[in-house]
Amino acid sequence: MNKLNLSPCLVFFFIIGCKSNNLETKIFQKNRDNIINVSDKIVDINPDLIFGNSTLHIIDNILIVNEVSPKGEKGIHLFDKNTFKYITSTGTIGRGPGEISVPGIIGIDKKNRIIWVPDNGNKVMWKIPLDSILHNTSYKHTLKFELNYESFRERVWF
Repeated sequence: MNKLNLSPCLVFFFIIGCKSNNLETKIFQKNRDNIINVSDKIVDINPDLIFGNSTLHIIDNILIVNEVSPKGEKGIHLFDKNTFKYITSTGTIGRGPGEISVPGIIGIDKKNRIIWVPDNGNKVMWKIPLDSILHNTSYKHTLKFELNYESFRERVWF
């Protein structure tokens, strides 16, 4: 019985809503003749550096691309933020001394310009100063901190 009483009300409001004569066209773009050619501003990134799943970070004018699953020999790539020009790469992937075996998601200390790289395979955290990488492209990070995984243990309940 409620359906029968509600139906005429809905039809009435629908007809009233359709009769609105308040149709007005607004123009938001007034300067259609102002055309800017950006074809000379397109920047090509080196196709040898193809990234899969990555995270992006910015420190000052440096774009930092961290590959989650690195395909090449290095997992962290630096570019100029404004021109996307390739600068260098760091974070050598491997099992040797000073190499990262299973990289994690990096942390950024913008104030001190430091990249913190967790190595889940070796259970350490690498400290990589950005200025050291920029001044010496063959810079090898040496400072590391042991990670206590007991503090970060996950529990899965089924």
